[in-house]
Amino acid sequence: MSELRLLEHPILGLYEQSSTQFSGDKIKFKKMRCSEIFNLQIKSDDHNSFSLVESKLKVKLPQEPNTTEKIKDFNSTIFWLGPYEWLFVSHDNSNCLDKFMFSECREYNMSWTDISDSRIVISLSGYDAQAVLEKGCPLDFHHDVFLVNSCAQSLIGQASVLIHRISCENVNESSWMIYTDLSYAAYLWAWLNDAVSEYI
Repeated sequence: MSELRLLEHPILGLYEQSSTQFSGDKIKFKKMRCSEIFNLQIKSDDHNSFSLVESKLKVKLPQEPNTTEKIKDFNSTIFWLGPYEWLFVSHDNSNCLDKFMFSECREYNMSWTDISDSRIVISLSGYDAQAVLEKGCPLDFHHDVFLVNSCAQSLIGQASVLIHRISCENVNESSWMIYTDLSYAAYLWAWLNDAVSEYI
């Protein structure tokens, strides 16, 4: 994603000008540059396209709500968003996944859209990370309910978000990736600044 285009957005400019990370004994959170992010939609009756994607990527598309799947060949993660809709996050900005999928989608009835420039991501981790999320989000974040590698769409404060729980070396801590729309960037960062203040 182009840094120039990011900084042209006035709201994101406020987000970019603030500190890039905060760290305390029990909480850490930081801004991260979005990797490449794509939306895939396949019509419910288009079994050929569905089979093609799975065979080419050598991975099953997540079918259960709020689940994810890794694509090892492309260093990417697939997020279930809804029936016949998925979010693809590429972690290395190599463009390989985009080139591969775009060439395949041209010949089939699929929608493959680059939405990288419309999203930002914030990493939140530490012993008190779950408590911070619980301040502004109605989801149940208990580790027996919100499993590692699970994802869910919800709100933090008034910001629409996609929350992804990732593995954490310390069993007493939790680690999360929070994806949100560009227009919520400054608001969400300010909300988190306030929410973590008692833990820093």
